[in-house]
Amino acid sequence: MSAIHKRSVSIIFISVIFAIASINPARCEDVQVKVEFYPNNVTTGTPVIMLLQGKTYPVGGWFDEMEKSGKYEADEKFVIDFLRNNQRGELDKIVDMWLHDDRAEIKAKLSDPTNMALNVVTQSKMKENTFLAKIAYGDYRIFIVQQYLEGYGHIKDSYPVLKKDGRFYITNNLLNDPVFTYLSNKYMSMLSRKRR
Repeated sequence: MSAIHKRSVSIIFISVIFAIASINPARCEDVQVKVEFYPNNVTTGTPVIMLLQGKTYPVGGWFDEMEKSGKYEADEKFVIDFLRNNQRGELDKIVDMWLHDDRAEIKAKLSDPTNMALNVVTQSKMKENTFLAKIAYGDYRIFIVQQYLEGYGHIKDSYPVLKKDGRFYITNNLLNDPVFTYLSNKYMSMLSRKRR
C-alpha cells in the first residue's frame, strides 16, 4: 500500500455476490467474472449483472516466485517493479512510473523526507506480496494486490495501470470513477489468499 496512493471512499453499489466463470492464467481477457448486484441486505429477486473481463490468481501470483522464475506478463512485472522501487525509496524511478499528469503532485509529496520515509518504511514491511486479480477496464488494467504488513495482517490495494506510447504507467485518473471505486472496495474485499 503506497503512502501516496489515493483512495476514493464513495460506494455506489450496495450488495454483491460473484462467480468465476472460467480460469485461465494466460491472458487478462480470458477470465469472465460475473458480479450480481442486489439491494441492501437482499439476495433474492432479480439482480443487476455485471460481467468483468480479467484474470484471477488461484495459483501463482506470488511476487517472489514470479521474479525467480521470470514468468510474468509485462504489466505484472511493471506493478512488481513499482512496489519494489517504493521499498527502496528511489524517487526518480517512482515518479517516472506515474503518468505524466500525476508526476508533479507525486514528486512534491515524496520530496518531503517525512513522506518518503513513511512510504519506504511501510513498503519495506510488506511481505508475501501476491496478485489477487487483474481486471480489464477500457484501456486500463486494474491490479488488486495483497500484501502482509507486519503488525497489521493482510492489506489489499488496487493499482490502475495504463499503457501509453508503448509504456506502462500508474495513474490516479480513475479516483472518481464509480466502477474503479467498486473494484477497489467491494470486489477487493471478496478476494483473499494464504500462502500454502
